[in-house]
Amino acid sequence: ALIDVTKSWEDQQPNKQPFSLFSLLEEAGGQIEGLGAVRQITLHWESREDISICADRGLLVRALVNVIANAIEHSPPGGNVYIETTGSDDLVSFAVTDEGSGFTAQALNHATEQFFMDDSSRGPKSHYGIGLCMTASIVQKHGGQLLLENAPETGGARVIIQIPPNMRRGAEIAKPNK
Repeated sequence: ALIDVTKSWEDQQPNKQPFSLFSLLEEAGGQIEGLGAVRQITLHWESREDISICADRGLLVRALVNVIANAIEHSPPGGNVYIETTGSDDLVSFAVTDEGSGFTAQALNHATEQFFMDDSSRGPKSHYGIGLCMTASIVQKHGGQLLLENAPETGGARVIIQIPPNMRRGAEIAKPNK
């Protein structure tokens, strides 16, 4: 069943619409704040500039929430997760850094592969090895890239989503039709 779902997922094309970067972060934050509170993880959001981007908002929120949820799950209780967003005419970047144990060498090479499960501490009922694969697919459909690294400043993992904004600064954000 998971293979069938994944195959149908791969065929889905993004429905790109213009929106504000800050509104995207607000939506993602609203979906993830509760998980952070339950695990006593403090989320630190840093975004210097609001820009207009053109992307599939639902898919991008799903990708960002997935990466932040992974960071929360891998941080020790009472820890921190850092979400830093930067934007320019050429690139929008979302960097999510946790305070966990970081990626293993094997995970750095294979974590975006379907059904890869490097973390043996999680049982098959809570982790299926599809989250980062799905996120990589979303990012790729937006013409971007997903980068995995270990953060020297926290010792934890850092996942970076980079996509082109497909809009120039100051572009008009479409208002929803009523």
